Amino acid sequence: MDLPSASTDLGTSNRSPDRPPSVMSGQSAIALIWQIGAFVGLALLVHGLGIVLALPVAIVSRQLGEIAAIVLSGIGVLFVSRFLLRRTNGLPLRALGIGFDRPWIRQLALGCLAGGALITLAWLTYGWCGWRSIHASAPAAGQWLRLSIGLVFCLVTAFQEEIVCRGYAFQVLYRRSPFLAFALGGLVFAVMHVVNVGGASPLALANLFLLHVFFATSYLRTRSLWLPIGLHTGWNFVEALVLGMTMSGRVPKRLVLTTSLDTNVWTGWEFGPEGGLVVTGAFLLATAVVWRWVRQRTPAVDLLGVPVARPHTSDRAPAIAPTTPTHRVLATDVLRGIAVLGILPMNMQIFAMFPATVIYPYAGEFTDPLNIAVWTLLRIFIGSKDLMIFSMLFGAGILMVTTSGRAAAESGPALHYRRMAVLGVFGLLHAYLVWAGDILVTYALCGSLVYLFRNLRPSILGLLGVLACAVPLALLATFHFVIPSLSADFQNEIITHLRPSAEVLAQFNQVYGGDWLTQMQKRIPDAIANETVNVLVCMGWIAGGMMLLGMAMQKHGVFTAKGSVRGYGLMIGIALLAGFPLLAYSFVWNFSRDWNLPNGFFLGWFYRETSYLILSMGWIGAVMLVCRFRRAARATVALGNVGRMALSNYLLQSIICSLIFYGHGLGLVGKVDHLGQILITLLIWGGQLILSSFWFRRFRFGPAEWLWRSLAYGQWQPMRYGIAIP
Repeated sequence: MDLPSASTDLGTSNRSPDRPPSVMSGQSAIALIWQIGAFVGLALLVHGLGIVLALPVAIVSRQLGEIAAIVLSGIGVLFVSRFLLRRTNGLPLRALGIGFDRPWIRQLALGCLAGGALITLAWLTYGWCGWRSIHASAPAAGQWLRLSIGLVFCLVTAFQEEIVCRGYAFQVLYRRSPFLAFALGGLVFAVMHVVNVGGASPLALANLFLLHVFFATSYLRTRSLWLPIGLHTGWNFVEALVLGMTMSGRVPKRLVLTTSLDTNVWTGWEFGPEGGLVVTGAFLLATAVVWRWVRQRTPAVDLLGVPVARPHTSDRAPAIAPTTPTHRVLATDVLRGIAVLGILPMNMQIFAMFPATVIYPYAGEFTDPLNIAVWTLLRIFIGSKDLMIFSMLFGAGILMVTTSGRAAAESGPALHYRRMAVLGVFGLLHAYLVWAGDILVTYALCGSLVYLFRNLRPSILGLLGVLACAVPLALLATFHFVIPSLSADFQNEIITHLRPSAEVLAQFNQVYGGDWLTQMQKRIPDAIANETVNVLVCMGWIAGGMMLLGMAMQKHGVFTAKGSVRGYGLMIGIALLAGFPLLAYSFVWNFSRDWNLPNGFFLGWFYRETSYLILSMGWIGAVMLVCRFRRAARATVALGNVGRMALSNYLLQSIICSLIFYGHGLGLVGKVDHLGQILITLLIWGGQLILSSFWFRRFRFGPAEWLWRSLAYGQWQPMRYGIAIP
């Protein structure tokens, strides 16, 4: 997409600063989706990294830790915005409206005063109507310092939220469709607060949407984010720290006054003023005032003021297309189909009961001998080896795509990182809307990293893969020897996490047995932990290591079923002679110690995960040998169809399980034992085998694969047979 550079003279434009450029209709929808998706995915990534990096500060002071996390997240989003502005628009960061070329001090100061005055007006209204009682907070030493720190906290929070919610994504979308920009931006802003107490009420959501409209209007009329940043800061500071009212469901440290409000529809119930009708009127009035009386000339460098031109046909890069169905390798698809089906029973346990059950049999409600036996058999025949196989195939797929003759050499890296970015967005939607245990974000992150090693020799790739997998395995073995010397409180915390009390189990079942919005209070923090701590400590190493191993095996042609029978037989033999005995010993170890927590358990877990690494190789060898025989190959077509739409089937499994176990569906969480889960698994397996075969009689790609390819390749792919792929 060719756009004017930052040096283009825009100061003479006569267009109203509130209307998007009409030429924006020339921008393709797929390019727009790509820009917004890239921003969302990268912004969430840097937000998670900010939280992880701020943990050492949080140990010293929780408040300083929160400030550090917000500052780091805000800096990360600024870098993401700067990168995308320069890459896709050729503009500097100040084009978003946060440059010092605006009258920023005046707008920030006026915004703080106006935001504080607006919430004070609502507070006075509560007093006139007899809905509040107040008393002065006891003066504390260093109160002015506390107020100063509180003001800084409000300022950095407002800055971070404004560049996220009214920054790059909002402005790019506004250029194409103002209605969508306001609608989607308001929805995102409301969902960001839905986990707070009372945040799921309809009036609170409506008011948060109106607040987004108010802040967005303030930006549009000034083409500067400094005014909404000031409004946001002044509102939060006066409401929470000066007047001492509940702020969006959070009870602040009241430094000047403490205000108690009656709980009714006017005061916002437990959510605070933002959930009440008084503030509804205040937002509507303030938006009208800003729209009518606030105005500023469009700055010389402004994202909304830049017209978009279509690239000339001669300037376009050579078209690249995905692998067609006729070029696929059946053996690879069969193995991928087996892996995606094998993932289901393990994932289902996380849907159906307390998540720790997936690694510890006594974590859930069903601990009778029959259920423990079923749990053990699932680990013997499935366990995590299917996830390891799936990860190896993902690494092999990276080489298949980026070394394909269809991808020009200069387009390979760009294509790969577009694929990873789109996959990351899929994963984020999956994690925060359906299931916190998503693996796609981890794959997108690890896939972006392992791509850098793609040109190494197979032996080096294999060695790096084994070393990466050894990191979390070594941690498990270390825990066995270190934990007994740690404090009793730390050991009890581990025990509580792996063997929760009846109250904790009941609370878990109650949250996920509730409606979709109620589930968000656990889904969001669980997803964040899964995408940060779990990636850095465990799953990132395992997935990345398996991808490197998959690359090495792809270079040796292992996944094509054309390797030597002797080689595949050797893989099977090692699995039978080393992997399976080690797996059996891991259970002997744990059962002989009654699954003792916390020390005895971890060494058994180490033995078990190490055995899965060996057994996964044996499974690969067995499947490749089967696929060498023509009769067997024809019989495995149904499994190959499942593998061809592995992403669609993976997402479909999550949707089905959420509808079975979560409260917006049948609400069976905590009510189905291990044997019942196996029966449900068999039904889903049968349905996916039938549906996948039915689908590929009519279409080239699975639905999720089609969207992934279309967004990554920059053009809509034909779904039906008989239409040529461009």
